[in-house]
Amino acid sequence: MQENKKRKKAVAYYRQSSGGDDVSLSIADQIIQCRNWAEAHGVEILKEFSDFNTPGELYPNTPEARAFCNTDKAWQVWRKSRAFTKDYRRQLGELFTCLRNNSVDYVIVHERTRLYRSPNNSFLDGFITNELAEKGIAIVDVTSGKVDNLDNVIDIAVQKLLATYEMSKIDEKAAQSKRVRAEQKEKGIYYSNAFGVGWVDKKIVFPPDCREALRMVFDGVEKGWSYGKILNTLNTHYFHLRTTRNGKQARCFYETNIYNILKNPVYCGYFLKNGEYTAIANMGCEPILPLHRFLEIRQRVSDRKGKNTKQKLNTSKPTRFLPLSGLLVCGNCGKRLSAAGENGVVYFCKHTSLLKDKQCTQSRIRISTLRKETDQLLTIQALFPLYLYHRNNHPDPGNKLQQAIRELTEEIAVNRKNLAGMIDLHFSGLLDRETFKWKAADLSGQIRQKENRLLELRSRAEDAAENHFAQHRKELEKIGYTGSLLTPERYFLLARAAIREIAVFAEQVRITLFDGNVFCLPRITGKYRSKRLPPGQVQIVQEQTDYKVTVFFYDTGEVCRKMKEKILLDTPCYRIILRNGTPGSGIKKIKTDEISEKHKKII
Repeated sequence: MQENKKRKKAVAYYRQSSGGDDVSLSIADQIIQCRNWAEAHGVEILKEFSDFNTPGELYPNTPEARAFCNTDKAWQVWRKSRAFTKDYRRQLGELFTCLRNNSVDYVIVHERTRLYRSPNNSFLDGFITNELAEKGIAIVDVTSGKVDNLDNVIDIAVQKLLATYEMSKIDEKAAQSKRVRAEQKEKGIYYSNAFGVGWVDKKIVFPPDCREALRMVFDGVEKGWSYGKILNTLNTHYFHLRTTRNGKQARCFYETNIYNILKNPVYCGYFLKNGEYTAIANMGCEPILPLHRFLEIRQRVSDRKGKNTKQKLNTSKPTRFLPLSGLLVCGNCGKRLSAAGENGVVYFCKHTSLLKDKQCTQSRIRISTLRKETDQLLTIQALFPLYLYHRNNHPDPGNKLQQAIRELTEEIAVNRKNLAGMIDLHFSGLLDRETFKWKAADLSGQIRQKENRLLELRSRAEDAAENHFAQHRKELEKIGYTGSLLTPERYFLLARAAIREIAVFAEQVRITLFDGNVFCLPRITGKYRSKRLPPGQVQIVQEQTDYKVTVFFYDTGEVCRKMKEKILLDTPCYRIILRNGTPGSGIKKIKTDEISEKHKKII
C-alpha cells in the first residue's frame, strides 16, 4: 500500500507535424518510448494526449491560452505568415484541462520540442513552462533522459536560447524553400497536391484510376449531369481513391472535391501565374483535357451557378434562423447534420446521399414547418432555464465583485504575515523599538482600512445573493416558454450555452446538457409518418429553503405508458421528468401555451 502511495503520476503528450522541417518519430514510436520510460521509472501514466499534423508553435486550446496569445504580437506575426488552418492545439488544451482536475508529477514527452517550438520573441514557451511550474509539474524529456523541475532559472534561459536558435534555422530553411519554389515557378516547374496528382521523377503524372475518375467529372459537367449524380458516381465507382490533403483516407467524396477539381488548371497542364495560364514544364504525361475544353467547362459551371435561383439557407433571408446548427449530430455516424429548406427546416445526415447509408437516413429530423415553426424548437427551448438557474445560483468567480474580495483577502493575509514577522524581529532584538512602533502602526492602519473595505464588499455580495432569485425569476420570464419562441439571437446564444450536443436516432434524441448530464427524449410518430418531440413545460418549485427548476415532458407515448412518471435526471440544481400525458394515465396533459396553476409554486 505504501509503494502505491509513493508512485509518481504523469500525463504523456505526443505530437507529430506534417512539415518537412520536422523529423520527429511517429506518434506510435513516441508512445512506445514514453511508456517504456514510465515503466522503467515506476511512473503511472494517467492519460495520453496526441496532436497529429500540428505545428509545435501553436498555443494550447484553453481559454487562458487563447487570451494570452492575443497579446503575443510576435506569435500573431508568425501565424499570419503560415498557410495552415489550425490556430490552437486541441489535445494540448485537453492536457492542461486534465492537469487542473488531477494531481500530476510529470508531463512526459519524447523530446521537449514535442511540447513547444516557440517562434522568435514569442511567449509560448514561457506560457507553457509557467503553467507547469505553478502546479509543481516537471517536464520529462525521454530522449535526453532529463527531468526538468522548472525551478532553475539558468536552465530555463538556456532552453529558451536553444529553442530560439532552432526556430531561426527552421525559419531560414522555410524562407530558402520559398525562394527555390518561386525560382522554379518562373521556369514553369509546378508542384501540386491536388486530387489525382502523382509524382514520378519529380514530374506530374495522373495514375490510371485517378485519370478515369477525373475524366468522368469533366465529362459529366459537359453532359449536363447534376453534381449529385457526379458525386454518387465518385462514391460508388471510385470510393477507394478518396484522400485528404495529408494523404489519409477520407470518409467519402464531398461536393467540395468536385468544385476543387473543376477550378484547377493542373488537369489541363497549366497553372495560373499573374492571372494568365502558363504551361507546366514538368508534366510527365498527357493532360486530362486540353486548355480550351477546360475553359469551356469552367464557363458552363459559371453559367449554371448564375441560373440557380433556388432559395439558399445561408442568405440574409428569414430562413437564416438556424439556431440548432452545429448542435445536431447523426446518431449512427456522429457527423453533424446539415440543414435544408423543405416546407420549413429539415436536418439530415449527408452520408444518406454520399454513402447511401440507410441507418443515417433515420437521423433525419424536421425542426420547424411553415405552418408550425415552433414545434420542435419550443421543446428544446424548455431546457434553457436549467442553464440560467445554474448560472444565477453559481456566480461566475471571475466577476469584478468576487475578484475584488479575493484580491483584498490575499492582501490582508500578506500584511498580517508581514506584521507577525516584524514582531518576531522586534522581540529577537533585530528591530529597534522606535522603528518597530511606527512601521507596525502604519501596517496596522493599512490592515484596518482593507478590512473595512472587505466588510463593505462582502455586504454588497450578500445583498446580491439575497436578490439572486428575484433576478433569476426575471430572466426566466424573459424566455417566454409559454408558447412563444425567443428571438433568433437569444435562442442561438442560449442553445449553445445550455446544450452541448443533440444526437438524433430513429426512435429518440439524446441530449447532452451543458454540465455533461445526458438524457433521452422519444420521437413520437404522428400523421403521415412524421415524428415529433414531446412538448416541454418548465416550473420553479420551492423545496423547503431551496428552489429547484423542474422540466416536465408530457405526451411521451409508449416510452412512459406503463408508468405515471419517470425521473431521468435529478441533481441538486434541477430535475428533468418524463410524464405520460395520454388518457388514463391520471396526469392532466398541459398545453405548451399555458402553465398549470396547480403545479406552479413560484414564477
